Amino acid sequence: RLGSARDRGRAPTKRRRRGTQGPLVVFVAFTACAPKTAPSTTRPPVNARLSPEEQLRRDLQAIFTDSAVDHAVWSVSVHSLKQGGPLYSLNASRMLTPASNQKLITSAVAAERLGWDYRYSTKIYTTGTLSEGGDLDGDLIIVSNGDPTINPRHPERWGAFDAWAKELYAKGLRRVGGNLIGDDNAFAEPGYGFGWAWDDLVTGYGAAVGALQYNENQIEIMILPGPEAGTRAIISQSPPGGGVLLDHGVTTVAAGQPSRITVDRNPGSTMLRVSGQVAIDSPPITELAAVPNPTHFYLNALRATLE
Repeated sequence: RLGSARDRGRAPTKRRRRGTQGPLVVFVAFTACAPKTAPSTTRPPVNARLSPEEQLRRDLQAIFTDSAVDHAVWSVSVHSLKQGGPLYSLNASRMLTPASNQKLITSAVAAERLGWDYRYSTKIYTTGTLSEGGDLDGDLIIVSNGDPTINPRHPERWGAFDAWAKELYAKGLRRVGGNLIGDDNAFAEPGYGFGWAWDDLVTGYGAAVGALQYNENQIEIMILPGPEAGTRAIISQSPPGGGVLLDHGVTTVAAGQPSRITVDRNPGSTMLRVSGQVAIDSPPITELAAVPNPTHFYLNALRATLE
């Protein structure tokens, strides 16, 4: 190793060999070997003439351009929660695949913006008048702002629709003469994140988000073998009301054969194609699929509960 401490910070170059007609010529460049350590967190000297925003940009630029992280690719966008504008940007539009630790950042921003005591709200309105016999001459309107808890992950909330139906019944409601309307205007359409892969949108983890959300906007597809090899498999979906038409393409194969299931749906389509094969000795196979319209799914489930 040649060089001095001053050379640190320049990445070492590799030996390069170039073939010629005559003797072999080897070009070698020597620099100090940079230690494999974490980037320095020491801030550059504070310049009194710089604004706090400019100083922040300077500090961030030093962190993300440190030679110790030359092997990494950063995609950074820093915004002010108070002012709402961008403070620093580096490859902000470059699409990278975030890991699950993205949830930590999302949760932190939500807590900072909304507060830890924030509560989602769902309200039920009526139009028209309610007769003495319990007939509503009008519509029943459901308005929410994205409550994500009406699903089996939250057992205390999974029965929310039943609780609402009992309360409406206690208030004298027996029949709705108009429509059941879902107001989902709290969220912008179509409910997908920027940069989501189109071929992930059929899966449960790729379901659209919305103001009215039920069962995480996904349905469970269960595939069981048929009575014998060569017959169609048995396919069911739950909860009902997902708004998909099933295109059945799964056959039963002999015991010991591999089971292979593919679930596919074109964006914007209600046709869910389930294809492949399932061995006759296979246990039930479960796949999670996104519903095409979360609001319709929500209202279908609520209508069934009210009935």
